[in-house]
Amino acid sequence: MVIDQDTYPRLASPLCYFSRTEAVDTILDTCVAIVTIERDFGDRANRRLVRMKYLIERKGLDWFRNEVETRVERKLDRPRHLAWKNGKDYLG
Repeated sequence: MVIDQDTYPRLASPLCYFSRTEAVDTILDTCVAIVTIERDFGDRANRRLVRMKYLIERKGLDWFRNEVETRVERKLDRPRHLAWKNGKDYLG
């Protein structure tokens, strides 16, 4: 079996926090900003590397957050710390 050294798994990085009372339009605008950043800055030359994880790895999470904030024209709330108490905690 040949292992591709260009691709690799990566855990998600928390980007921001939305409260339960946050307006749906605000959340949708943020999602649109995230998708369009990938569209505008993602590597389209190599189909295997067209993943957001490679863009964030290349540019950095701070750059990504700043780009999202620029596009939605507001500061994002920092993500909250998740505390895992046991294997039966569920996120979502």
